[in-house]
Amino acid sequence: AIPEKVIQKQIIAWLKTTDLLWWRQNAGMVGHLTLGPDGISDLVVIVPPNGRFLGLEVKSAKGGLRPSQRLFKGQLEASGGIYRVVRTLDEAKEAVRQSLLVTGGIGWKVEPLSDITITSQISN
Repeated sequence: AIPEKVIQKQIIAWLKTTDLLWWRQNAGMVGHLTLGPDGISDLVVIVPPNGRFLGLEVKSAKGGLRPSQRLFKGQLEASGGIYRVVRTLDEAKEAVRQSLLVTGGIGWKVEPLSDITITSQISN
């Protein structure tokens, strides 16, 4: 099985090729600094055009959600956000593609998505 960290690195490498706003989210405490709420997804993507929150929780083939992650998932979805557990790069791409379809942001540059052509809505 492919380790979670390897899958996450593959997804991050792909996200870097897109025009999407995204970041890797750490949780917990470092000294007195809170990094993020307990259970927050590993990756956050802000889905255009309306800024909808997409949480991507990266898991290995057999990995499951911790109670704090299930709680965060429920809170995010109740607030109108989207939460997906992804176990491969292809699953992450599909989660982004589906989120873009839901929000109407399908014109944003997120290549290389495997099965659709995307062009940027941003004009310079």
